[in-house]
Amino acid sequence: MELTKSEIGVVGRDLMGYPYNIKYPPMISKYGDHYLGYPNWNQEVFFFEFAVQGYDVTFVYHGVKYFLMADSEYYCTCEDMHFTPSDKSIYFKNGNELIEQLEIEGHKLIEILDDLEEVEMW
Repeated sequence: MELTKSEIGVVGRDLMGYPYNIKYPPMISKYGDHYLGYPNWNQEVFFFEFAVQGYDVTFVYHGVKYFLMADSEYYCTCEDMHFTPSDKSIYFKNGNELIEQLEIEGHKLIEILDDLEEVEMW
């Protein structure tokens, strides 16, 4: 199976061929498998469903709803539920880069993952 441009450097395959996040791997021995090896829903959604599987994500932070799009060529912010990039969109080469570098209210997204509310994948 060939990786897409946005998956390179992010997606690895375990011995059974299942995809996982190379930089932020699940730790089933520590957290169990309830959240696929992550400590909570938010981390499962961002580190696996978004960065590896390519699902779009919505979440609320301090009452503001945010929209993130996963594409085979890039990941970006969007203005609304239609997940269509605009001239205001911020682009990243992959999901991990977006999680690490996107700033929301002066905080890196990775620093506030556990504080996000209404995290959903689409």
